[in-house]
Amino acid sequence: MDENMFHKEAVFLNIDATSTDEVLDYVYHKMHDMGYVTEEFAQAVKDREHKYPTGLPGPICDIAVPHTDPEYVTKPFIAVVTTKKGIPFVKMATRDEYLQSKIIFVLGFKTGKYQVKILQTLIRRFIQESEMAAAFLKANDVESCYEMLMEIQNEVVIG
Repeated sequence: MDENMFHKEAVFLNIDATSTDEVLDYVYHKMHDMGYVTEEFAQAVKDREHKYPTGLPGPICDIAVPHTDPEYVTKPFIAVVTTKKGIPFVKMATRDEYLQSKIIFVLGFKTGKYQVKILQTLIRRFIQESEMAAAFLKANDVESCYEMLMEIQNEVVIG
């Protein structure tokens, strides 16, 4: 992988949000201010999430992986959000089954090169194995979360 996908400044812990739009707007403003996304990013993610829901059920907590096309991304990133309360995301492959996601990965890919492998690794580490989800929800500091995320990145690059 040419660049790190995870960045400390893109880890947002325990945000106080109640809706999908609120979370996506929060991430958009943070990432736009840092030069990672275009003006159109927020609406593009919302539109895609409406057409192709990304909520995934998990044994510890539900997660979501909203994303959009590379044209709205200026620098590659994966923003990671934990929330105080579950955020309603529609379950993947459904239209009206809502999950209460507590970990949201907003994906900003510039190319598809590692996209599938990163998604597979996130799903395995946060849903199938689930220990990382539990540790992530308990963490109160960006540094420890970032270290866990770098494990995932290293696994994708080296593995």
